[in-house]
Amino acid sequence: MFPVFVYTAVAAAAVVAAQAFQPSDALRDEHHRKLYWTGAAASIGLISIFGAVLVA
Repeated sequence: MFPVFVYTAVAAAAVVAAQAFQPSDALRDEHHRKLYWTGAAASIGLISIFGAVLVA
């Protein structure tokens, strides 16, 4: 289970980093950009909680 968690975390970080440096056309709109970053923050929070449960 731990390798799947690590792979998911790395893949999510790569996607977030790519959108931060070179946003896609969908993120040119301010509304969509806010939705994307809110979802990204929520995803990072959920992955962190899942990781904490695995470590505990």
